[in-house]
Amino acid sequence: TIGVPDVYAVIMAMLIDIPENLLEGKIVKLGEFGTFRLTVSSDGAVSAEEYSTTLIKKAKLNFRPGKAISDVLSSAVFKKVT
Repeated sequence: TIGVPDVYAVIMAMLIDIPENLLEGKIVKLGEFGTFRLTVSSDGAVSAEEYSTTLIKKAKLNFRPGKAISDVLSSAVFKKVT
């Protein structure tokens, strides 16, 4: 078994490693948990030559859950709260 300090250390390391890898353009896969990747939105350009990074508006984090989480989400039941 592992203790709370060990779990905390792993989580803190992930909070450093995940953003660094995303900024390097890598996709971060966390096994069955899911996958993180960055996407960007930008203004268009007529040609590749006219395109520059100044046209990029923002970066967004995209998370794709693994199968176990997806299965739970697909079986969610919704109720109206009054």
